[in-house]
Amino acid sequence: MASLRKPSTGGGRGCLVATEVAWPSRDERRRLEEQHAHLSAEQNRVRKNLDLLRKSKGNDALRASLTRKLEGLDADLGKLSGSLVSLSEKDAELTSRMKVLIRSVTLES
Repeated sequence: MASLRKPSTGGGRGCLVATEVAWPSRDERRRLEEQHAHLSAEQNRVRKNLDLLRKSKGNDALRASLTRKLEGLDADLGKLSGSLVSLSEKDAELTSRMKVLIRSVTLES
C-alpha cells in the first residue's frame, strides 16, 4: 500500500484533498489498533482467570461476573474489528484514487 504523507501546500488539488481525508483516517486506525490490542490483552487475562476458576470449586459469582465481562469484551472487539475493516477499505479506496490522480499530473505549462 502506498504511503500517505501529511498534505503539503503544493501539488494537485485532488491529491491534496485525498491526503487531507486519508491522514485523519490513518490516525484513527492507529488509535483503534491500540485500543484493540488493549482489549485483546484484557480478554486474554479474563480467559486465564476463568480457566483458573473452572479448576476450583465455588466462586460461582466471580465466574459469572468474569463470563459477562468476557462477553462484553468480545462484543467490543467485534465492533472495533468492524471499524478497522471499514477504515482499511476507505484507505484502499483513497490510495487508489490518489494513484489515478498522480498518473494524471502533467508537467505542461
